[in-house]
Amino acid sequence: MWHDTRLGHRGPREHTLTRVVRADQHRAVRRVVDTLRADLGTPRSLSEMAEIANLSSAYFNQVFGAIVGIPPSRYLTALRLEAAKRLLVESDLRVTDICFQVGYNSLGTFTSRFTQLVGMSPYQFRVLSRAPEWPSLPQLVSRTGRSFPPVYRSHKQIAVGAIRWSPVGALDSELDTTHDVEPRPIFVGLYRQAIPQGEPVAHTIALGSSTYTLPMVPDGRYHVFAVSFRWSTVPRANALLDAASGDVLVASGDRPLRVVGARFRNHVDLVMRPVQPTDPPLLTAVPHLLVRSKAPHPLLRRSAS
Repeated sequence: MWHDTRLGHRGPREHTLTRVVRADQHRAVRRVVDTLRADLGTPRSLSEMAEIANLSSAYFNQVFGAIVGIPPSRYLTALRLEAAKRLLVESDLRVTDICFQVGYNSLGTFTSRFTQLVGMSPYQFRVLSRAPEWPSLPQLVSRTGRSFPPVYRSHKQIAVGAIRWSPVGALDSELDTTHDVEPRPIFVGLYRQAIPQGEPVAHTIALGSSTYTLPMVPDGRYHVFAVSFRWSTVPRANALLDAASGDVLVASGDRPLRVVGARFRNHVDLVMRPVQPTDPPLLTAVPHLLVRSKAPHPLLRRSAS
């Protein structure tokens, strides 16, 4: 899962539960996840999901949160919007038809939720996915590169963290990279929520580096997430960041990043690893947001339809 469940980084009740999560509870949660994925259009209450898991509603809610990192209802929302992203890219269905197909009864609710969690409207997502081409990775990096002004003299004024690779992730990341048209970027983003959804507060692109840096952000408590994938100038190629292909690696910080008095109070390291079946879908339209932020497509000036 995206979240680190080691003691010391979550609430005491969740820590206690995480320590005693058993294999049968993992199987129960996986059974629910597989059921949800197989039939997104069917409404599922907490009690119905708990029944599939053969657990009480309250306990299932706790177990699911400890294993997946978010409540079951939010996970179902993420699955539905992930399916909507795929339909927007791979089909010519109207947005209204997609809305109903993934389980929403209101186009307005679907559009607002999609925009909030993906970072752009369904219409914008479709337009950018069907653009003739995107910038090459070197062009994109040069456009998004950050030059820190002289005031940033202290390491406390720049977020710095290490990037490492899990044993399996390291193997995956090195497969066939010599034949890649572009190197693999590592997108690092800061999020206010403990899940990588919506537009990040700040982001950077690390290329073949063992560290990342981020500029100062407003005081607060943030969560650091990273995703690595092969960049392509063909928009459809990386519009969905298909985790099932084994080509996507992810990481989450081992603790929140705290900013107090315009100073970073701690560092957060990242360990890149393959996506797990119970990981919440990566809803943030990472490639789209990078392209849109520096080279808006002219069609995006039109209102969503």
